[in-house]
Amino acid sequence: MRSWVRDARRAKDPEQVAQAEQALETAAMRKRLAELEKENEILRKVAAYSAREMDR
Repeated sequence: MRSWVRDARRAKDPEQVAQAEQALETAAMRKRLAELEKENEILRKVAAYSAREMDR
Protein backbone atom coordinates (compact mmCIF):
# COMPACT_ATOMS: atom_id res chain seq x y z
CA MET A 1 0.00 0.00 0.00
CA ARG A 2 2.79 2.41 0.71
CA SER A 3 3.91 1.91 -2.85
CA TRP A 4 0.51 3.26 -3.92
CA VAL A 5 1.16 6.45 -1.99
CA ARG A 6 4.65 6.76 -3.42
CA ASP A 7 3.43 6.13 -6.98
CA ALA A 8 0.58 8.60 -6.55
CA ARG A 9 2.95 11.27 -5.30
CA ARG A 10 5.20 10.70 -8.28
CA ALA A 11 2.20 11.08 -10.58
CA LYS A 12 1.47 14.46 -8.92
CA ASP A 13 -2.26 13.77 -9.03
CA PRO A 14 -3.74 15.12 -5.79
CA GLU A 15 -6.78 12.86 -6.04
CA GLN A 16 -4.63 9.74 -6.41
CA VAL A 17 -2.48 10.84 -3.49
CA ALA A 18 -5.53 11.38 -1.31
CA GLN A 19 -7.04 8.03 -2.27
CA ALA A 20 -3.78 6.19 -1.62
CA GLU A 21 -3.30 7.87 1.75
CA GLN A 22 -6.89 7.13 2.69
CA ALA A 23 -6.46 3.46 1.74
CA LEU A 24 -3.34 3.28 3.88
CA GLU A 25 -5.08 4.92 6.82
CA THR A 26 -8.11 2.64 6.45
CA ALA A 27 -5.91 -0.45 6.50
CA ALA A 28 -4.16 0.77 9.65
CA MET A 29 -7.48 1.51 11.32
CA ARG A 30 -8.87 -1.92 10.46
CA LYS A 31 -5.77 -3.56 11.90
CA ARG A 32 -6.11 -1.52 15.10
CA LEU A 33 -9.81 -2.36 15.33
CA ALA A 34 -9.03 -6.09 15.09
CA GLU A 35 -6.44 -5.73 17.87
CA LEU A 36 -8.88 -3.87 20.10
CA GLU A 37 -11.61 -6.43 19.50
CA LYS A 38 -9.23 -9.22 20.55
CA GLU A 39 -8.22 -7.29 23.67
CA ASN A 40 -11.86 -6.64 24.51
CA GLU A 41 -12.71 -10.34 24.22
CA ILE A 42 -9.83 -11.24 26.53
CA LEU A 43 -10.96 -8.65 29.08
CA ARG A 44 -14.52 -10.00 28.97
CA LYS A 45 -13.25 -13.50 29.66
CA VAL A 46 -11.07 -12.28 32.53
CA ALA A 47 -13.99 -10.37 34.03
CA ALA A 48 -16.26 -13.41 33.79
CA TYR A 49 -13.60 -15.65 35.36
CA SER A 50 -12.98 -13.14 38.16
CA ALA A 51 -16.70 -12.87 38.88
CA ARG A 52 -17.01 -16.65 39.15
CA GLU A 53 -14.01 -16.85 41.47
CA MET A 54 -15.37 -14.14 43.77
CA ASP A 55 -18.69 -16.00 44.12
CA ARG A 56 -16.94 -19.04 45.59
